[in-house]
Amino acid sequence: MKAFVEVNVPGKGATSHNLKKPLRVGKAREAEIKLDIEGLPGVALEVEARESGSRVKIVSQSSVPVVYQGMPYSGGVLPWGSDLFVGDVRLQFVQKDPSTNAVNPVLLVALVVALGALAWSALRTSLADEGKRTADQPAVALFSEAVPCSEPATAGHRAKLAKESAQAKLQRYAFFSSDGIGAVRLLSEAQACFAAAGQPAEAEALSPELQKWKAKITGDYQSAHLRFLMARKSGQLLEALAEVKSLKDLLKGNPEPQAQKYFEWLSVQERHISTRIPKKKKRW
Repeated sequence: MKAFVEVNVPGKGATSHNLKKPLRVGKAREAEIKLDIEGLPGVALEVEARESGSRVKIVSQSSVPVVYQGMPYSGGVLPWGSDLFVGDVRLQFVQKDPSTNAVNPVLLVALVVALGALAWSALRTSLADEGKRTADQPAVALFSEAVPCSEPATAGHRAKLAKESAQAKLQRYAFFSSDGIGAVRLLSEAQACFAAAGQPAEAEALSPELQKWKAKITGDYQSAHLRFLMARKSGQLLEALAEVKSLKDLLKGNPEPQAQKYFEWLSVQERHISTRIPKKKKRW
């Protein structure tokens, strides 16, 4: 297994850094992970791969918050898969198996045989996409299904864990909209688990926060959906494409069938709009 830190900067995308050696995080030129954050020291953190996770050492204190699960972080070993925030930049510590990138000879032969079928399939998909593109997809309900308690045998413990995880995600929503729907589903599960644990007061106490975030995320979604339709209608292709990507980010992690169908429709729109945007000519 190889270890990496994925660095996600809002508006700039993600970069991956191999943790085969300790890496420094900061604004200095010598920092292997350079972050352009006002107030961040030259070297703020040092990260290093360990067996159980990534060791994070706070090298220099600053006004830029370092946050893990919604709480200030002072250093230690984070389990693989954890997210650490430096300001609004997300650092995710992951392990990847290099063998997953190897080419299986048997699959390679099968791939060659399948090329003709894929070409025909692509043509049929193109024709089907054209039909889907001509019909507008109405906005869908994001939270139509109730979320049950996933661990009824330990409902009280699961309720507290789901609530804490939801609140951590909601703190990140302004920077990572893909956390929003998952956070609401966790809050809904926490409410169901409190009820299953015989704690109705705790379950009821979550209702105002749950309704507030449902309304907030639904409003953001409906506004983006309307902006997309208007941009597409007026021929503003770059704006329309940006709204499609925004909507797809917002809908990530929503397992409801209506949302999945809407997500597929967005993918069709994205492909079609991308083909209509003129490509910039290279200057030599």
